[in-house]
Amino acid sequence: HSWQVQAMHAETDVSAISLGFLMKQAILYFITGHVSAMDCSHHPIECRLPHTMVLTLVLVCLGLYVCVIAISVSDKQHHFFGLHLHLSLLLVWCLLHLAEVVVIHV
Repeated sequence: HSWQVQAMHAETDVSAISLGFLMKQAILYFITGHVSAMDCSHHPIECRLPHTMVLTLVLVCLGLYVCVIAISVSDKQHHFFGLHLHLSLLLVWCLLHLAEVVVIHV
């Protein structure tokens, strides 16, 4: 029985990582109008964004952060654990991309 629980947790983790990345790519597509590079260090020119787009990504990160904190504070019974995990990983992917964009601009 414990291997089934472990498998369920592994599936949830993989789902959160994968969907978080895909959702981050979709968000960046809606902000920039093109698919972003997976790694800015190899193609830095593709990651250069105007300040308005960087600010939009910052606002998306802040919105995700507020959602993650709200779920953490209000969901004591862990009914929304999957949603919390998926939003957390989406936030991490967005913050990672934002950090790469900021480093490129410096």
